[in-house]
Amino acid sequence: TDLDYTIVFDSVLDSATEALIEAVRRRARFVIVTARSLEECAPLPPIPSDGLVAENGAAVYLRQDGREVLDPDWDRLMAPYQAALDELEGQLRGQGWRVHHKLRAFSAGVERSGKSAQDVQWVRERLPEGLQLQLSRNTAGAYLEVFPVIAGKDRAVYRVCEDVGAE
Repeated sequence: TDLDYTIVFDSVLDSATEALIEAVRRRARFVIVTARSLEECAPLPPIPSDGLVAENGAAVYLRQDGREVLDPDWDRLMAPYQAALDELEGQLRGQGWRVHHKLRAFSAGVERSGKSAQDVQWVRERLPEGLQLQLSRNTAGAYLEVFPVIAGKDRAVYRVCEDVGAE
């Protein structure tokens, strides 16, 4: 399931939703999927789950001993894209973009950075090979989400399913 405005509203997990999640977990695996990083999920209330697909699929965490543990095999697949991510992130920072660094991805606020659709197009045209850009919107405005092309929420969910023995 997605996280924001699906099971958590304004950083609150209500008791009815939590009970529903527990009922689902008695019958199936329950994996949280989000553009947030693990760090950005930390202030949220604890959500019972079997795994976390974070950063639009660029980071996969499995639930072990009550905490999220980075999937080392998935992370090894993402690691070769780090140099391109870091370089693009640095370029955007140099141009005044407000960038939020994540483990294997980053996001940049469009309006919060005082940028326009032309600035977004500039980034699209110069996107390094191996990276993808997704434009998303939340209550704070539009964001660029940049992560490896081999990532993606769908691919990462399949990875978690493999790891937890689900089909």
